[in-house]
Amino acid sequence: MSHPAPVGYSARRDDPGIASLMGMWLLCCLALLAGAVELPPQARSLLDRKYAEWRMAPSAPQIESWFEQYMPALRPNLVFGDFNRDGRTDYAVQVISGGKQHVVAFVASTTGYSMMPLSADDPDPFTFLVIYKRGEKDFDFEHMKPFRYSADALGVLYLKKTAVTYSWSGKQFARREAPGDEEVEAARADKSR
Repeated sequence: MSHPAPVGYSARRDDPGIASLMGMWLLCCLALLAGAVELPPQARSLLDRKYAEWRMAPSAPQIESWFEQYMPALRPNLVFGDFNRDGRTDYAVQVISGGKQHVVAFVASTTGYSMMPLSADDPDPFTFLVIYKRGEKDFDFEHMKPFRYSADALGVLYLKKTAVTYSWSGKQFARREAPGDEEVEAARADKSR
């Protein structure tokens, strides 16, 4: 008797497979035991070179508390996943440097990490990072249809402006604004006319 494949599972040849999933699971468990994940030394070194006197972006106590309760393996300013589906752990971090709050991704390869600056905003303790896991459902309000993430994606959530999602596309990240409640209601109203 055959069993259906898990939701979001693909049997394609480029699928990293169960070993990769087990590796991510093990990394999450280790992060839980250690208290939180840390940025690898090579990634820290790349930050040192590009962002003078950088420091991790602070988060509001409400955001910190939410992460402790619902996402204990992650922090509001540091998340990890497999953004390009190569089976390696990639990272995204939110740091303060030069009076700006920067979001920077580190994509792993066989030779180390590539640093990819994604955004630079005014500092805000209510801005934080989330990870959208491969296979997770979401809704595309521009095309008004549901979809699933084909790889882990990075979300940057803001209190005062529209959230942004960064998904891997080819050899770089594609930026997509995720509309807030006001934009969603406006899109629904336009569609019903």
